[in-house]
Amino acid sequence: MKRTTVPLPGAAQNPVPVNGLPDVRYNSDGKVEIGWEYIEEEGFGVADSFRVLMGDEVDDNGDIVDPFVQIISHTPGKTDYYSIKQHGLPEGSTWYWQVVPYNQEGKAANTAVWSFTTLKVG
Repeated sequence: MKRTTVPLPGAAQNPVPVNGLPDVRYNSDGKVEIGWEYIEEEGFGVADSFRVLMGDEVDDNGDIVDPFVQIISHTPGKTDYYSIKQHGLPEGSTWYWQVVPYNQEGKAANTAVWSFTTLKVG
């Protein structure tokens, strides 16, 4: 029996906060909301899930060092904006984050690492 393969998924887009944004404010719960858009593009496979990596350091290759990871499910056909709220991010700190779409064949290629800096209060 011949195995049918599907293309790898496309990358997430349009990060919020935008890449490099300084002074990102906390919401009323003391959390920072991060979000992205995922569009099912022609020529790419559909994502089954997203792995959101976040950390406070990148290495010489631009990879996040010792990230914490959150997995978010994706419903095929849902072309939408996703968001999660992160807590425990110290004031005035820079955070790096990456959204990696996955499907049964593997992960999207060339996924960007974005960053933001939290607001220093006081």
